[in-house]
Amino acid sequence: MTETGAEKQFIDIGLFLRGMAVASLAFILVFAVVWMQGERTVEELESRLASMTVLIERGAVPAQAEHPHEDEVAQPGQTHEPAQHTGESAGKTHPEIPVQELAAGPAKTPLIAAPIADLTEKLGTLVLPVVSKKSGMTPFHAYKRPFTGTDRPMIALIVDDYGLSESASESVIQNLPSTVSLMLSPYSKGADSWQKKAREAGHELWINLPFEQSGNPADDPGPRALLSNASIMQNEENMNWNLGATTGFSGVSSYTDDVFDVASATLQPLMRDAFRRGLGYIELNTSASDFLQTTAFNENAPYVKVDLHINDDNQDGSPFKKLEFIAQEKGYAVGVLKPRSSTLLGVSKWIETLEKKGIELVPVSYIAGRGVKQKAPPPQPQADAGHADESHESPPHGTSVEHEPHH
Repeated sequence: MTETGAEKQFIDIGLFLRGMAVASLAFILVFAVVWMQGERTVEELESRLASMTVLIERGAVPAQAEHPHEDEVAQPGQTHEPAQHTGESAGKTHPEIPVQELAAGPAKTPLIAAPIADLTEKLGTLVLPVVSKKSGMTPFHAYKRPFTGTDRPMIALIVDDYGLSESASESVIQNLPSTVSLMLSPYSKGADSWQKKAREAGHELWINLPFEQSGNPADDPGPRALLSNASIMQNEENMNWNLGATTGFSGVSSYTDDVFDVASATLQPLMRDAFRRGLGYIELNTSASDFLQTTAFNENAPYVKVDLHINDDNQDGSPFKKLEFIAQEKGYAVGVLKPRSSTLLGVSKWIETLEKKGIELVPVSYIAGRGVKQKAPPPQPQADAGHADESHESPPHGTSVEHEPHH
């Protein structure tokens, strides 16, 4: 190797070493920059996550699942504190309904406290209604609001979804007359408490049975519904669960359609059993067949079909005029309304006009129970002056208008 070649090799090695040193320094600098940026990046991400967490925590509570798990619903033998559902839109959320403050309602006479001795039986931890073995008294006649009768056209009003919204339910019992009947969902939380509040305010109570409808599952009746394709045992269990929601109710209500007609062999025995327990029945479907009406009459059970549903959309007073017209035409009319603020305000004002129009506001039990044989009721608390006529019992069989076909 020549001297020149050795020198070149030495120079090349030197350059290589210097290049390596520069590269190492550059790598260290880049690593330091990345590390510093990483610290800021992590801090920024953590800050964003914290902000997002705060937003989630402060936001609206997520809606419950449309089909709650069965283990979230009380089973037979367990305390009856179910999730919220309604008969027509069960499974959907029910936010608190803002209800405007109404003018103070009339003074109210409380109904006798429930349960009444000898009108219940135990099934596990459930307390179910029965006809008194000693006197033959039925829960219908024991728990209904007493009414002396009238020869004027009658209108009965029923408030649906009682117990589902605390604010709306409180407004109903505080501001509407005691003659207005209340329909309690068996899915209501604290059903016993709502029953007591209703009776203390003089309102009679009905339980709204969740029945399968032709629109199911769009109109989900909830996990304790009576279904056409369920076993007899399951339907019986669900019926008992619904009837065990509370005590002190005069009867049951439901919206039945062609599903019931098709599965009548399965579902009719359930209703027959309810009638034999001494309960009345309200049909909520204005166009339902007369199948259940015939069953009720055969069991000497009170029955009535609703004539009109009063919706929030009707702000011109037309549903009230329709009820008045129906009452004038056939002697009575039955309307159902939701406890919405706009509806309650309109109803409260409209009720005040009925007296001048010659129309009597009556409990729905009075219309349902006409012509039904009955036993003497238990003693009721003394009515206030001015309401004494409301503390009497309905006329006995033969002294009032017999059952008429309900259209």
